[in-house]
Amino acid sequence: MNDLPPTGRDRIAAEYGERVVQALDDFLNHADEAAWALAERDRVDVRVARMMAESLVIRLGEAVNRVGRPFADAHRGLNLRGVAAARNFAAHGYDVVDHEILWTSFERDLPPTVAQLRRLLE
Repeated sequence: MNDLPPTGRDRIAAEYGERVVQALDDFLNHADEAAWALAERDRVDVRVARMMAESLVIRLGEAVNRVGRPFADAHRGLNLRGVAAARNFAAHGYDVVDHEILWTSFERDLPPTVAQLRRLLE
């Protein structure tokens, strides 16, 4: 018998399912990759940096899509729907994507979302 109190991860799995927890873990892994890419982007060719930004926003958005609407709607402060919208724009409007906006979002908007999400999973 486990006498430990349930974690946030346990509560989320009970309410939304284990697949949502896995998708949130994927999101956090991609966010870690975005932080790394942000630090490295000036060391690579601009074309490679653009592809990194597009790939990361698509991966983050795909993880959000797997999280699903019920969780995203219940946690609007995370702005997961905004991440999904950015994914759709990058995936379908690649010829007009402003990559500096993506990098700025990785730098400014993603860290607070990641911090909130990690607290929810504790």
